[in-house]
Amino acid sequence: MVIISPVMFVISLSTCLVTVGLLVVLSGKLRDCSRGAQTAIGDMTSAATDALMSLKRIRAFNATERETNKIGEKPGKRAHPVV
Repeated sequence: MVIISPVMFVISLSTCLVTVGLLVVLSGKLRDCSRGAQTAIGDMTSAATDALMSLKRIRAFNATERETNKIGEKPGKRAHPVV
């Protein structure tokens, strides 16, 4: 292509370089966003699992009244927010 049209070659090469550069930059940012989203999903899943498993423990040990009093004493001080 250089022999046929050097100007067209330069235009094509510069377009390819710009495109590859943008892809490299954007893929890094996308990877960071994806990692943050996966961490948030993991935290949410962990909180939901803890909440559901604690219900079984409270029922098994008949600790409903104790847990209700504990929540009543410290409103807004839960380890995991209720989703």
